[in-house]
Amino acid sequence: MPKDIEINTTDQPRDFINIDSSYHQLYEDLRKSQEDEKYPPFREMKYIFMLAALIGCLEEKWVPLEKNLRNIFPRTTLKEGDMSLLRTLALAKTGSPEVLLNEKEIQSIAEGYANGGIIVIKEQVEDAPGNRVENLVNLLLNWEPYSDIIPSVQ
Repeated sequence: MPKDIEINTTDQPRDFINIDSSYHQLYEDLRKSQEDEKYPPFREMKYIFMLAALIGCLEEKWVPLEKNLRNIFPRTTLKEGDMSLLRTLALAKTGSPEVLLNEKEIQSIAEGYANGGIIVIKEQVEDAPGNRVENLVNLLLNWEPYSDIIPSVQ
């Protein structure tokens, strides 16, 4: 990193990734197999969070977290590839490269997008009829905003 660029260290990110506590049970349910399922839709909270954040950004659904926060996993769980995606979401939201120097803001933006995106996952995966893993695959393969560039899978 060039010497003239300094990361903002006065506003350190929280040690844990947070969600709205009202969605905690949904996150838990998405990690557990149901009676008719061999596998759950997700193995880890991190994967649910990352997909929810991406969907939130693509759907332009950013909902800030209020006071009802729930820690779902340590921030150290995020690998460099995960952080690259979250930085990209922050840059897309702000349009300002300076956001890349503020890890707290990157985390806050990601949490807001996940807060908006989890609603889509609930509707399309959890609440939709049928197998939730198949619902997840259908959500990803038949993504409405990109249906003109992704071939439909039935």
